[in-house]
Parts: sequence; C-alpha cells; structure tokens
Amino acid sequence: MRLRRSLQNTMLVMLVSVTALVISFFLYIRWFMEVRAGLMDLAGNLNLDLDRVMAPETFSVILTLSVLVGLILVGLSVIYLYYRRAMSLYRMQRRFIRSFTHELKTPVASIRLYLDTFLRHELPRSEELKYLAFMKKDAERLSEQIERILNLARIEGGMTPLSLECTDLGEKILSIYHANPQLSGLSLHIHPTDKKIVYPLDPGLFSMVLGNLMENAMKYNDSGAPSMEIHMEKRKNRLFLSFRDNGHGLDKKNEKKIFRRFFRVNPKGAVPGTGLGLHLVHHVIRMHKGRIWAESEGPGKGSTFIVSLPLRTGECCDVK
Repeated sequence: MRLRRSLQNTMLVMLVSVTALVISFFLYIRWFMEVRAGLMDLAGNLNLDLDRVMAPETFSVILTLSVLVGLILVGLSVIYLYYRRAMSLYRMQRRFIRSFTHELKTPVASIRLYLDTFLRHELPRSEELKYLAFMKKDAERLSEQIERILNLARIEGGMTPLSLECTDLGEKILSIYHANPQLSGLSLHIHPTDKKIVYPLDPGLFSMVLGNLMENAMKYNDSGAPSMEIHMEKRKNRLFLSFRDNGHGLDKKNEKKIFRRFFRVNPKGAVPGTGLGLHLVHHVIRMHKGRIWAESEGPGKGSTFIVSLPLRTGECCDVK
C-alpha cells in the first residue's frame, strides 16, 4: 500500500511538472511578445536603431527561456526514471510475494497432510519412516527459505560484519558439496587439483555463495546429467573463480538482471524460487570487495559465473 501511494505521488508530481512546463511556455512567449512590442514602439518613437535595441533583449530572453526549460526537462527525466524503477521494483516485489507465499505454503500443507494421515490411520513402520522423511525434507525446505530471507535482511541492513579466516578454497567447495545431499546428482570438477589455494574469507557467508551457485546448477538444468566446472586462477593482483554449468543458460539481456532483488528469468516456470539467491550472492561478494558477473552463449548452452577477488598483501593469500 505504501509503495502504491508513493507511485501515485510520483505520477502526481509528473503531471504537475508537465502542466507547469506548458504554462511556462505560454507565459514566456506572451511575456516576450509583449516586451518586444513595447520596445519596438519605444524605439520607433525615439527614432532608435531597432537592431541595436532588440539584439541584447532578444538574446537574454532566449537564454533565460532555454535554461528554465532545460531544468524542467531534466527534472521530468529524473522523475520518469525513478518512476520506471519504482514500477519495476513493485512488479518484482509482487511476483516475489506470490512466489514466496507458495514456497511457504507448499511444505506447510504437505506436513499437515502427513500429520493428518498419522492421526487417522495406523501405518506400518516402513510407511511411517517414508512419510517422516518427506516431512523432514519439507521442513528443511521451509527452514531454508526463511533463513534466506533473514540472511538477506541482516546483510542488507549491515548487521552481519565480515569475520575473515584463512580458507582453503578447494576444501571449502568440497565441504559444501558433501554437506548438502541435494547436490549429490551434480557432477563437480575443481581445477587445479594439484594446488592449494588459501584466501581470507568469511566461511559462513561464502558458504551461501557456493551453495547458491551449485544449487542453481542443479535446479535450472534439463540435461539429465548436471555438471559444474570450477576453475581457480590468479591474474595479476586478483583471484578469479569461475563456475561453469551445463544448465539452461541465459539471454544476453538477462546477464546483469539476474543479480537484482526478486528478479527471475522465468517467473512462471516450473522451477520454484524467490529471486533472492543470486542477489544474496552479489551482496556477499561485494562485502569481500569483489565482483561477480555472469556469461552465457545463450539459452540451453549453460552459464558461467565469474567471481573476482582482490589479492591483499599481508594477508593469508597463498595463491601461486
């Protein structure tokens, strides 16, 4: 409601500005014509040269008019850009609310159904264990979505300070991979395998980055054999990590948009999501003074997410 009221106020300001511009044009032209006619009469009565009298007055009026109209047009342009951005955010927020509501209601409805089944029927132990496993999976899914929202709120609010530790990147990636059973279907390949790369990271926050990128490689993949190639290398004074998958891929127009809050490439697709994962990844990388961007050869040709981190002198940057 507050956002809608803000948009209405923006539209009101735009309408008032356009009206002011039209009235200004009318008044400026009328004023100019009246002043010019008066000066011409005065010059005629005094037998003065009209060209010498009118030239400075005409120039000053045109200059004043141009400056004022220019300022009004700049103001309208700024208002229009903010209006478009606000409208885009409003639409994405509505999609997020619908999607997130679905993400919360679905596991809750599933757990309630299993609990009703337990209350109404006596089941064999094997059936009970099967349903309990389903309930645990739904509870974990619910907890994951709530935790993601809380993490984003804490990070964007500046309530999560960095706690850097010297971290073996290869071991960290493997630990996240093995700690998440849902990633068991992902074929993971890390390069190089013969070098130990140590870098100062916040282990908890960077785990979110790795988990999101690997999870996306699984979720947005129709190949039947999801895979991810991770390359780590030093170039000049930066460390580059590239995560290449064989998933859905991206259009060029979406390579930057996917890091926006609430943005989803296909909001009506079969794959559930909230549009917050990569936005959270982007924030964490920025907290580490790094950059992240996406590259893709097109839909169906996979995506590559590249992380660039500074190599700081005097810290535990063991990168050769």
